[in-house]
Amino acid sequence: MKHDLTMKDYFALGFGAIIGTGWIVLVGDWIILGGGPLEAILAFVIGGLLLLPFGAVFGELASAIPVSGGVIDYADRAFGKKTAFLTGWFVILGNGCLVPWEGVAISQFIDVVWGSVPSLRWLRMWRMTVPHSTGSIAVIPSLIAEIVVCVIIVLNHHGAKLTAVMSRIIVAALTIAVIVIFCVGLFRGNFSNLTHPVFSSISSSASGSVSGTVTKAHDFTGGFITVLVMTPFFYVGFDTIPQAAEEAGSHVDWHRFGWVIMGSIGAAALFYVICITGFTLFQPWPNFVSHSFPAVHVIRLLPVFLSIPLIVIATASPIGPMNSFYAATSRVILEMGRKSLLPSVCARVDKTTGTPTTANIVMAVAALVGPWIPSTFLVSLVSISSFAFVAACMVSAAACWKLRVTEPDLPRPYTVPGGRWGIGAAIVMGVVLLILLIVPFSPGHLTVAEWCGVLIWALLGCCVVACRHIHRHISSYRSR
Repeated sequence: MKHDLTMKDYFALGFGAIIGTGWIVLVGDWIILGGGPLEAILAFVIGGLLLLPFGAVFGELASAIPVSGGVIDYADRAFGKKTAFLTGWFVILGNGCLVPWEGVAISQFIDVVWGSVPSLRWLRMWRMTVPHSTGSIAVIPSLIAEIVVCVIIVLNHHGAKLTAVMSRIIVAALTIAVIVIFCVGLFRGNFSNLTHPVFSSISSSASGSVSGTVTKAHDFTGGFITVLVMTPFFYVGFDTIPQAAEEAGSHVDWHRFGWVIMGSIGAAALFYVICITGFTLFQPWPNFVSHSFPAVHVIRLLPVFLSIPLIVIATASPIGPMNSFYAATSRVILEMGRKSLLPSVCARVDKTTGTPTTANIVMAVAALVGPWIPSTFLVSLVSISSFAFVAACMVSAAACWKLRVTEPDLPRPYTVPGGRWGIGAAIVMGVVLLILLIVPFSPGHLTVAEWCGVLIWALLGCCVVACRHIHRHISSYRSR
């Protein structure tokens, strides 16, 4: 594989994967769930701080074991191939399902936001109904999304450097957009809009959320906790950085690698704070959340020379996570092929571009199918993705602890601050997050349908393992 990624490239891949589309689509839902913007802001700050130990753990492991799809190697060296396969199998699901999801996000945003403009209503005219689905698919927006998907496929085929360049462009555009909104809000808005009232329960009649989100908490503390338990799932993406560690350039300082990962988490936290604050400065927040897509509503209040570029940037925002998760998932598939956890064909690398050949084909198919899948079919996959993310972080933290014992002499250019205390903090955080996903009364727990999805994917993994064993026995018999 080619070795040409820089520290800035890694930061862009991680940060671009994290911020995604939530800032433009779900900012109103965050405020409603918390009962106010202050609760949401505090929750995202604390949520980011709680995830920093995971960033440090990945930094130590990636600097010590700089390979593609590193999470596979961490689990393998610490716990063996069975754990490595299980970890990699669910990372493929967790990261991989977000690739088609972002295609859906682009299509829907074009359909709902651009299609509502009187002169562009032709975007919504041609629609397809899908059996057993309550919604329909807008054909023209889906075709536009396919063009974007094709660009991502070509970039990933030609190397990680082009992928990183795209992430840097998207990150720069989103950062400028949010800063512009914040600055205009400071000039035209009022900070009292953030605090009046400090807490208020938003009912279904006052909520403009397209998903019907309402406030379930009864006070400030309850609202803060409600948002806090869901914030880790809006930081998913920093784990894409160590998956591309093998492609680091010669100038990458491994002694600071962990700070790049933690920096992407901290930058995302700051991004979310500026975003929530900037949007709610324009009007009293109960009025803000009464609109469907309130962020778009605020952008449309701005002068045309600002609103049009900002909506264009918002439309392109899914490109960042699609790009990063596409690259990260293909590297996981590659490493599982190298480790003989998947068929050897998965280990193929293009001799010219240095990119995973078979893995990129698999991800290309998933990405191309995405815009044509009704969003209702993908909602459960997003929750399953959160489960896979937490599980991978938990396994990696446990592996980091064990390798400190079993391989104390392993060169570690970067080490977790606080040593085993810091690693222990990550393990404890992983346990807490898993409990929040499992316990039924938790706001973020998996539903029956989502557990069925986890079980089906696990059974498919068992089938893959069984087929691999049968193939080995047949090959061994023929060689005698």
